[in-house]
Amino acid sequence: MRVVRDGLRLCSDCMCLHETGDATSFGHHYGKDADARLMACETGLAGLGPHLVLAWDSETGAGIHVFSWAQCDACGTRLGGARYEYATLGRD
Repeated sequence: MRVVRDGLRLCSDCMCLHETGDATSFGHHYGKDADARLMACETGLAGLGPHLVLAWDSETGAGIHVFSWAQCDACGTRLGGARYEYATLGRD
């Protein structure tokens, strides 16, 4: 497999959902809007394809943007916060 798209930036919600599959914090953070937020993240992640891989390093901080207004490439949120770099892989 090779990188077919890199430089994707995901918000904290999409990153956590992708890496852990856990959305329990959505109810706490979004209250009555939690279901809509979860749907946006799930739909956006699915749209990026099955071969989404992280391109950031938690030890060095490379690929982690501590604060950004950049749009999340999965859910589309423009809320300020951390962004994490990802790439998608595909066949030659």
